[in-house]
Amino acid sequence: MKQKPRPYRGHKLGTEEWTEGWYACIDGTHWIEYENEECIGSEIIDPTTLGQSTLELDKTGVILFEDDVCSDLRGERWLVIYKKAAFWLENMSTKQRWLLDGSKVEKVGTMYDKAEVLYKGAPDRSAGGSDDDE
Repeated sequence: MKQKPRPYRGHKLGTEEWTEGWYACIDGTHWIEYENEECIGSEIIDPTTLGQSTLELDKTGVILFEDDVCSDLRGERWLVIYKKAAFWLENMSTKQRWLLDGSKVEKVGTMYDKAEVLYKGAPDRSAGGSDDDE
């Protein structure tokens, strides 16, 4: 059975475990609601890890989300970002941006992973967005 795309993901509060589904914020509590073959449920998430699905696949068929880290053929790292109503790949070293084309990159992690190689040159997104987020 093919899995339905989930529009958002976030870390379950207090863990580094991802949950994917539909996002809601009620009275300052951030939730991901999900549905699978076994149940319908929800998880409280850490809002600083909330990322939107691009509905774009990388070259291996993995769905890309905002804040994913990708690698191109040369080994350069690219961060998936959402700016000016579009998803972009932003080079983590040069800050050069290209409109997202997942077929040219492979997901290697997220900006929340512990591996130093993923953080090299990555912006600190935990403090909130910049003034050009829209």
